[in-house]
Amino acid sequence: MFRTDINHWLQQWDHSFVYWFFEGVSTLGTSLVLIVLLYSIMIGGNLKKGFGVANMFFYVILLTLLFKTVVDYPRPMAVDTTLNGFGRKVNTENLLKMQPKGFFDTFSTSLLHKIRSQKAAREGFPSGHTSLITAIMFGLALVYRRRWLWFLSTTIIVLMMFSRMYLARHYLGDVLGGLGVGLLFTYLVYAIWQQTFYTDKSSNAATYFMLFPLILIPFYAWFPAFPTGTFIGLNLGYLTIQRVWGNPVYSDNIGIRIASVVVFAFIAFLSTYINRRLDFPEYGLVAMLLYIVFSMISFLSAAFICVQTKWWLFQSEKLKV
Repeated sequence: MFRTDINHWLQQWDHSFVYWFFEGVSTLGTSLVLIVLLYSIMIGGNLKKGFGVANMFFYVILLTLLFKTVVDYPRPMAVDTTLNGFGRKVNTENLLKMQPKGFFDTFSTSLLHKIRSQKAAREGFPSGHTSLITAIMFGLALVYRRRWLWFLSTTIIVLMMFSRMYLARHYLGDVLGGLGVGLLFTYLVYAIWQQTFYTDKSSNAATYFMLFPLILIPFYAWFPAFPTGTFIGLNLGYLTIQRVWGNPVYSDNIGIRIASVVVFAFIAFLSTYINRRLDFPEYGLVAMLLYIVFSMISFLSAAFICVQTKWWLFQSEKLKV
């Protein structure tokens, strides 16, 4: 699973159309596209279900990043320089003879040591694009229970796996690992979310669910500040909305829903841009706390605009959380 045979097999159909198709598929797994999709679900669809999917997504992000750091496996381009990197930098030294011999073999200690001592492409396992697109698409299928959504989700996930291998960004083992992480932890979070918001009659169950990510703060040296802080801030923002206003009822007007999504997305990107300009460190307690504050304030600011413009109406009885 960590040999480049399948990468070469896929690249034998190298054509400009094939490249642009798979490059487009991979774009679906980028942060920008996934954030827009998440906001469209949360603000344009259903806030409770959207935040359920968002929690599945962020837990998978953080676990994927943790596994990448701990495992630290090389990417195909770092081992096999005969692969087409499609403009991405490949290793200057061909280590093909050192790759695993058998299908189920893993990397040798000598190869890992050599790769890690160089500035070669690493942290390939598991595939982040695969795990994240699995989290969102599988999460949507679980939450909305539509047959067409199951078909669409399966198609996109499989195409993403082939895309990452064709572009030589990942081995078969990487994308299977990403699929496993995405499926397992998405379903685990879904099961807890379903029990918490639809089965458990405790008025505090949902509150505990939304506050649970706070336990990540002491582990600031393990988890990157930006995704962790954004995750916690969004959950705190959602909890505040429920406490202050209740559960929003969206307008049937599609234009108003689209406008709401645009407002939230714009403020989120503005907040992200400011954060990037401030150049916070990737890891650290202070950086994580600042991202939490920025994320929560930006989300509540957008919600306030929707409330004041009457784009959001509220049930007479607030959702108990």
